[in-house]
Amino acid sequence: MAFLDDLTSLFSGGAGIYGALQGMGNASQLQDLSGSAIPYAQQILQTGFDPQSQLYNRTAGQVSDQSNAINAMSGVAGTPYGAGLSDMNMRNFNLDWQDRQLGRESTAASGFGALERGVTDLSNSAFQQNQAYGQALGGGIGSLLGGAGGLFSDIAGLF
Repeated sequence: MAFLDDLTSLFSGGAGIYGALQGMGNASQLQDLSGSAIPYAQQILQTGFDPQSQLYNRTAGQVSDQSNAINAMSGVAGTPYGAGLSDMNMRNFNLDWQDRQLGRESTAASGFGALERGVTDLSNSAFQQNQAYGQALGGGIGSLLGGAGGLFSDIAGLF
């Protein structure tokens, strides 16, 4: 009967090792997945902060062109009055732009923070899973070695 118990322990240890290694592989994939989200977090910040001022330059150019066209249609283009109107339009645009830019930056920072928290949570989960599977691996190895040791004793007892 001890022989069968030792054999069962040997096989269950092998199955435990296999399951633990499989789980560790899955946890490693989780870890890789969490790392792949980091470039997206950086892109969120970059887009929200408009570092190359592309959106600003395009929109400011449209406001300036529009103001100049209205001045030309009104017959005040090239006059000090027309220049004052264009200047006032650009000042108003800049005030509005700065207000909207703060909103975009705040939204980008919130999105970055949420993604960063998600990455951290995913990474922590993968770490905890790896710890648990590492313990299971140790248990499987212990069972395997115990079963093998018992089998050797059983075989040695036959002679």
